[in-house]
Amino acid sequence: MTEEIWKDIVGLEGWYQVSDLGRVRSVDRDFVDRRGHRRFFPGAMIVITDDGAGYQKFLSHKAGVKKNLTVHTCVLEAFTGPAPAGLECCHGNGNRKDNRHSNLRWGTKAENAKDRELHGTAIKGADSPNSKLTEQDVTSILRSPDSHAEVASRHGVTAELVGLIRNGKAWKHIERQPGMYAKRKKAWLVNGKAYDTLPEAAAAEGIAQHVLRYKCQGRTSNGKFYPPAPGFGFVESSASQAVPE
Repeated sequence: MTEEIWKDIVGLEGWYQVSDLGRVRSVDRDFVDRRGHRRFFPGAMIVITDDGAGYQKFLSHKAGVKKNLTVHTCVLEAFTGPAPAGLECCHGNGNRKDNRHSNLRWGTKAENAKDRELHGTAIKGADSPNSKLTEQDVTSILRSPDSHAEVASRHGVTAELVGLIRNGKAWKHIERQPGMYAKRKKAWLVNGKAYDTLPEAAAAEGIAQHVLRYKCQGRTSNGKFYPPAPGFGFVESSASQAVPE
C-alpha cells in the first residue's frame, strides 16, 4: 500500500498540511502565549465540506484570521507548484470531490470546460444549482430593450450577469434569434453632450467613472432600482433592435 504523503499548505506552513490523497490536517503547535504561558495544541484531521458547487473546502484559522480554502488548490500548490498565469485546476476524472494529486492538474479554462463536457459534468443554465434564472427568463432578458440595470432589477440578478448573458458569455446554449439583443453602439449623455465611452465622458466632465455610471445608467440597491440623475442618460443602438417584452 502506498504511503500517504503530507506537505505544508502554501501560506499556512506550520499550521496546516494537505496530503496527496486530498486530506487536510492541522499540525502540532507548541508556543508561548501573550501571558508567557507555554501552550500545546495537538494536530487533528480537518473537516472538509462541500462549497455548494461540488468542490471541497475547509475553514482555516491562523493567528485569529479565518479563511475558506479549496482542497484542490491546496493540493496542487503543495505538490505541483503555484498556478501558472491563466491556468486553473482541472479534475482529470470530472469528479470535483476527488482531490488526489494524481487526479489534478493546472489547465486552461477551455481544457477544464472540455473535461466537463467529456465527463458529462457540465451543468448548463437552469439545471445549475446556483442558477436564479430559467431559460424563459434569459430569453426575456435578450429581447428586452431596457438597460442592464433595469433588467437585472426585474429578475433579481446583477447587471454584470445581464451583461454576460447579452454578450454571449453566459447561457451560451440559448439560441440567439433575430430581434434579440445585439452588441450596440453606446452613448453616455451628460447635460446635452454625448460621449462614445465612459472614460471619455468621465475625463471631460471631471467625474469619477463609477459615479458617472450610476448617474447615467441608474443603479440597483437592496432590490430597488434608482433611475439616472436629471440631465444624465445612457443609450444603446444597433442595427438589430430588441423586441419589447
